[in-house]
Amino acid sequence: MRLVGDNVEQGVYTIQQALRIANDQELDLVEISPNVNPPVCRVVDYQKFIFQLKKKQKEQKAKSVKVVVKGDPLRTSDR
Repeated sequence: MRLVGDNVEQGVYTIQQALRIANDQELDLVEISPNVNPPVCRVVDYQKFIFQLKKKQKEQKAKSVKVVVKGDPLRTSDR
């Protein structure tokens, strides 16, 4: 697996080596891109990682344009 993160020498490691590096830094090993070869993992504090993801999603939602269609519904008359 390819390992990235702060205070980590980027490169390809075995799962055991990556877990040892994460444990030594008292951080978590998070899989970022599982569909590539080799899979990409990041050494990061998981709670902080989730907080940042939610914050980005909230900002994107706030920036999105909300379309509101106002008007009278179509009516048929018997004239």
